[in-house]
Amino acid sequence: MTDETKLLPEYLYLWSLCERTIRAVNAASTGSAAVSRNRFREEFFLEFDIPLPSLDGQWAIVSAWEQAKAEIACIHRRLSELEEQIEVDFLAALGLSKPERATLPKVFGIGWRDLDRWSVMYNQLTSISVDIAAGKYPVCVLGEIATVSYGIQKCPANRPGHHARPYLRVANVQRGELDLSEVKTINVPDTDMPSFRLKPGDLLVCEGNSADLVGRPAIWHGEIRDCVHQNHILKVRVDREQVLPEFVLEYMQTAPARIHFRSRAKFTTNLASINSNDLRELNLVVPPLSRQREIVEKVTEQRNTISKLKTEAEKKSKLAKSYVESMIHGTKPVSNSN
Repeated sequence: MTDETKLLPEYLYLWSLCERTIRAVNAASTGSAAVSRNRFREEFFLEFDIPLPSLDGQWAIVSAWEQAKAEIACIHRRLSELEEQIEVDFLAALGLSKPERATLPKVFGIGWRDLDRWSVMYNQLTSISVDIAAGKYPVCVLGEIATVSYGIQKCPANRPGHHARPYLRVANVQRGELDLSEVKTINVPDTDMPSFRLKPGDLLVCEGNSADLVGRPAIWHGEIRDCVHQNHILKVRVDREQVLPEFVLEYMQTAPARIHFRSRAKFTTNLASINSNDLRELNLVVPPLSRQREIVEKVTEQRNTISKLKTEAEKKSKLAKSYVESMIHGTKPVSNSN
């Protein structure tokens, strides 16, 4: 509890987020971070010196932070709208409609002859579908136009050695993009590299994740030389005479693909997983290559807009945090705007 005649709780919260405060807390902590046993005792916290402007000054700092948060939240709402519009436009180009969002019933009835699996989620999903055969273009199975393969299995025998190669883990494959901020290595002899080496245009699909993210895809553009992938990631190499990998990437993020992956998923505690056959049997709409290029070009423009907005949001967030910290520590005058 704080004495609000002297210290606003909102101001105290902002002070606790300051880099200087975090460094001081880490320095005063005891224990081993390696085993998550760090401790920060209450008496240490009570001894901290807190910059204390007047209440009006504290309110001004809090207001500046709230204003910045509101602006950033507005950008994130716009980002969500643009992401949803990409899917709507993509499906519309195929002559399809995105299914309406609906609250799935917690209680429902189904006949024995209609019960394919002992899974509540699976049977709920049967009430949500997209008839892709009703679109403008023919439908084919992914396995007819692409090869699907697993990556290398991590084991003590292939710890990084004389043939250390960069390899992608599930953590590197995000929805629609790769996170290459941390890429580890694994030992792969030269003789095995031809079957594991990633090539530009390869699609990478996570076999396991949460129910909403199972089957999340990304595309490899050759960012790292001689890179391979682990066996929990499925590699899809398409026949480029029939389909563009960028087109398949976008399709895998739409409702028809998500429904397919979730309906095929096997569930354990907090984890859903698919296998290579589930991926090969994905039905997808295949327009002519020229139409695929047009669709991909439009999506690329939309994603470029999204990327710029994300950069703007990140910049605003960093500037707001820096500005508020400067006001708290007195290196900049307290102002009602940022």
